[in-house]
Amino acid sequence: MKTYLAAVVAIIAVSLAGCGGADSPDLNDALSGSDAFYDAADDSGAFTDVSNDSEVFVDVSDDSEVFNDALKDSEAFNDAMDNSETLIDASNDSEVLGDALDDLEVHNDGLNDSETVNEPSPGIYVANVVVDAPGHTGEGFKDANKAANGVFGAGQYAGSYDVFSLGYEEGVDNYITLSWGGAVVQNGPGTDFVVFENGFQSGASYIFMDLIVVMLSIDGENFVAFPHDYTAADETKYEPNPELWPGFAGRYPVKYNQESNPVDPFNFELAGGDHFDLDDLPMDGGLGQQIREQGFRFIKLVSAHTVINPDTNEPFVKDPMSNGPDIDGVIARYLLEDAE
Repeated sequence: MKTYLAAVVAIIAVSLAGCGGADSPDLNDALSGSDAFYDAADDSGAFTDVSNDSEVFVDVSDDSEVFNDALKDSEAFNDAMDNSETLIDASNDSEVLGDALDDLEVHNDGLNDSETVNEPSPGIYVANVVVDAPGHTGEGFKDANKAANGVFGAGQYAGSYDVFSLGYEEGVDNYITLSWGGAVVQNGPGTDFVVFENGFQSGASYIFMDLIVVMLSIDGENFVAFPHDYTAADETKYEPNPELWPGFAGRYPVKYNQESNPVDPFNFELAGGDHFDLDDLPMDGGLGQQIREQGFRFIKLVSAHTVINPDTNEPFVKDPMSNGPDIDGVIARYLLEDAE
């Protein structure tokens, strides 16, 4: 076998000399195209040993497409390894991303929780601050503090003595403005606030009323009147029917008394009074809509007889026996006490 291999090597050497050497395209083509050469190489372990020592074989191997393909495959393998590292990095990154998403959900939950911190809870909140009362003298029924010290109704058939009386002189004694000390009365389900005037029933069906126009404000300077209307067939004549005076206060007797009859003040049947829902304010883009959506701080109660009826261009008519509304108090249901 060694003799055979030596002969092969000699032949290759002669061929190189006769054909121009290792750089000869004829030789390269012959070697590249020779299946027999590769078969012999594959089968011969001894030839492999000689090939390892042979510069000729190295030269041939350099020109070998098979060898180049192997190199390319090794590069592909390296690329695959690089990609696997990238995949591992991506996996690690996905864990980081997952952690970030978890943190984001926690953060969002925190924001959602923070949004609920300032939501008002229903309660019984008396308007306990007198902001303005031009008719206040501090004595008897002209003591404005009686409109801010709670509600002490006398029931269906009597009027309370713990009230502040308004008059009919414009800007002199015809209104009182109350607040909750800077807190905001807000819109919630059902009744949002109740005005307790001092109406009472006389006889089988007659209700004595001193009617009031209710006005609301956010800043204490700009007020909007709660929608109201006198719906009698002849608005120049007074009719003592509460149903003909929607949107006014002073229509119903006061049954609620925080000491002797501490029922739910927002239950009309039990407590009486005049109930108001901010959802009845108009969605007109004005102050009424703003209060409906954001709430109010100030409430101004005005004698209706000093307010012009747009249907008649005259003051709203009144009971001939009336000498001015008597304010027992105002209670809100939803209050945001820490509002800015």
